[in-house]
Amino acid sequence: FYCEKPDKTRVYQDAIKDGNRFRVDLANQVFAVPGILDCELTLKGANGERITSKTFKMRVDRSLVDNSIVSEDERGVIDDALEFVKEYVPRLELIDIDSLENYDSELKQNKVKISTVEKELNDYKATMQQVNINQEPKQTATGYGIVSLPKNAANGQVSAVVKGMTLKNELNYNRDTWAEWELLQGSTIESNNLKIAKFNSITVRLNANFKTNTKYGFIFYKVNSGTSRLSLSSSSAFNTNLWFTSNLTGSQYVKAIETTKSEITLNRVAFFTSETSEESMIIKDIRCFELPTGSEIENDFETLTADQLAQKYPYINGDGTKSTFGAIRFKSVNEDETKESTLYILGRDEEGNILELRSLPKGTKDEFNITEGKATIRTEEVVFNGSE
Repeated sequence: FYCEKPDKTRVYQDAIKDGNRFRVDLANQVFAVPGILDCELTLKGANGERITSKTFKMRVDRSLVDNSIVSEDERGVIDDALEFVKEYVPRLELIDIDSLENYDSELKQNKVKISTVEKELNDYKATMQQVNINQEPKQTATGYGIVSLPKNAANGQVSAVVKGMTLKNELNYNRDTWAEWELLQGSTIESNNLKIAKFNSITVRLNANFKTNTKYGFIFYKVNSGTSRLSLSSSSAFNTNLWFTSNLTGSQYVKAIETTKSEITLNRVAFFTSETSEESMIIKDIRCFELPTGSEIENDFETLTADQLAQKYPYINGDGTKSTFGAIRFKSVNEDETKESTLYILGRDEEGNILELRSLPKGTKDEFNITEGKATIRTEEVVFNGSE
């Protein structure tokens, strides 16, 4: 049994085995300070391994006699261990090396007891580390989307830094109407999604502005549940007829990496669903990003899953370059999502305009420190007028 009192002193004591149960006879120190106590019960196995633990609160009412118990730390097993050491260590130091045979039996018993004390000391140390009395942070949480924080962050300060990201979707179209796409061989729009007909040649295509000999990454969501396979036509900016995807079953995010031709005569992207597919592929939110050599986004497309990419690189309109907007909302919820709190933060420049947090391909990023309310701008916008 472990508890921390309102004055931050602590009690740690062993339970007593009582038949087929364990009984904890609470020491007077448990009741020394009125208020709410943070408590924990831990059950361990024969070898000291932790089987289970349970935390709970205990309320101590004020005594009729003030200061009837002076509050102090009570360490139970550690005090027992220290008493043992005080008793036996001097005896061990006084043993004549020539008389060890006479003390062999007692020495073996002492070794067993010392080993037991050492184990209990280690168990105590491990328990105290897990309790985290001072609510010190013990892990760093980074990532995107929903970030799970350690339990010991519940009553403390959470620091956050928002870093900029600059992206450009190379596919410029209206995600609801797909009006910019040319639909062939029975391809249609169904519930704002693009249904790509089965055929042995192009069934949908979109004009674009791809660079030659350049690597691009595609992400889209496959809506239909049946098995389909999508092909990228060579009558486009990309190399030969390629299986853009494998046979895919079920709704899911899909990623693909392709490289453009050394000479582009038809600057467009063109797809068709394989005739051997069970059904026509239906997609939504397709986007395409350039993957500069050695850049963060290139590494991400090589290493992250399609689901992870979809979170980190969401769909954006292809009408221009987009950067992180300095209007931020933080929402925290408890474990069962019955309580929540929301914080809105606006990052503004000296003229009062909301900041844009940008990034460069090699990893340079603007950032906004939420805790300090400070923006660090590492990029600069330059407009070329044609005379450079």
